[in-house]
Amino acid sequence: MDLRTLSRAILLGALFTLTNAVSGASNAAHTDSAPVAHAGYDQTVVVGDVVQLDASGSTHDKGRRINFQWMLRTPTNSGARLNDATSLRPEFTVDLSGTYVAELVVSDGEHVSVVDKVVVSTGNVAPVAVITPAELHGAGSTIELDASLSFDANGDMLDYRWKLVSAPDSSRAALAATKAASTSLHADQPGIYRIALEVSDGRAISETVYHEINTGAPHVVADAGDDRHVFAHTKLQLKAGGDRNSRPHDYYEWSLLHAPAGGNPEILGADSANPGFRGDVPGHYLFQLVARDGDSASRPDTVVVTVHAMTASSGPNVRGGSDVDGDGVPDDVDNCAEEPNPSQLDTNGDGFGNACDADIDNDGFITNFGDLVLWAAAFNSSPGQANWNPDADFNGDNSVNFLDLFIFQGYFLTAPGPVVNRFINPAGGTWHDPANWSLGIVPNST
Repeated sequence: MDLRTLSRAILLGALFTLTNAVSGASNAAHTDSAPVAHAGYDQTVVVGDVVQLDASGSTHDKGRRINFQWMLRTPTNSGARLNDATSLRPEFTVDLSGTYVAELVVSDGEHVSVVDKVVVSTGNVAPVAVITPAELHGAGSTIELDASLSFDANGDMLDYRWKLVSAPDSSRAALAATKAASTSLHADQPGIYRIALEVSDGRAISETVYHEINTGAPHVVADAGDDRHVFAHTKLQLKAGGDRNSRPHDYYEWSLLHAPAGGNPEILGADSANPGFRGDVPGHYLFQLVARDGDSASRPDTVVVTVHAMTASSGPNVRGGSDVDGDGVPDDVDNCAEEPNPSQLDTNGDGFGNACDADIDNDGFITNFGDLVLWAAAFNSSPGQANWNPDADFNGDNSVNFLDLFIFQGYFLTAPGPVVNRFINPAGGTWHDPANWSLGIVPNST
């Protein structure tokens, strides 16, 4: 390690130590404006893997621009280094067995977040607990809670530990089960119920996650949609989801939290469900959405838009069509226009590629718990085994594993198939203006 690198490491170490020491006081004074760092989920890897870290879950309650600072702690004698310690999604190569810890601090130029970290290990890592948000409920109803989307990167079976942390005064509510993947409670009084969940793989316990249900107010959930891809200088329309009954929210607040150096695009219609955006500089753009219904506001949700430079392989190709995902298949015939899948694998023959089709029961409806049950039955299978189901192998690697679960999570509660390039006409006028198309691409006229 040269002197400059060593000095940088010492400086970063001091920054992280100072942040931990003063974050309580600092955030107490600026609780309405401090950013929140999210370093992503723990990962299990093998030597030689290229690991991509992900800070896209980081948020800012005021929607201000944020910057990232990563620091990587490695096993003894490892030469692993981040390729860009200030990027949204830096990478490093695993060169030795052991545990790698990546720490993330987020700053808005005035306030600094609390440090968050992610563990990347060639051994066991702790599982991740996930509570599916409960449906809207009033006092006197039964609230269903589900943790079946919790996961373990090593593929271990999970044990569940639910706890009712708090309930309204005079409530006698209790969880129907505390060690099952799903549970329920009877909300016998109006007010706020706070539930905690931990999951264990028998060797490590997840971080505790919490879920609050207010029977006296609607529980608003923002949905900024799936990550998107677009060419530079073409318009993309962001897409906010509605509530669980597909009704639009009363109000939307979109913010651009992070952009590549030199990128300063404007969000057109930032208070609408589907604002426009045109990225002028290639790279990752991080958008944040807050939804409001009446006086109730959601927690922020984020989406990453990756802007690609137009090249011979990713722009209009030899077959005459544009290729947003760069897989060599023109969008007008690509069965997953935004997911690279050059093989066009479609094992159920419904016209949607496996890479964007988590509708395993092939009912044409949104991907739901019925599909999750079928996926779980095929988990850890490969061709020739009794429980093999090729429709559950979304990435086409002849194995149903956690890589497929990550894809499944991205399409949960959405319809199968690629995003449709449709005429939306926000610019008002010509068929030939890319701004008038939802994918920012004018289809072939022939």
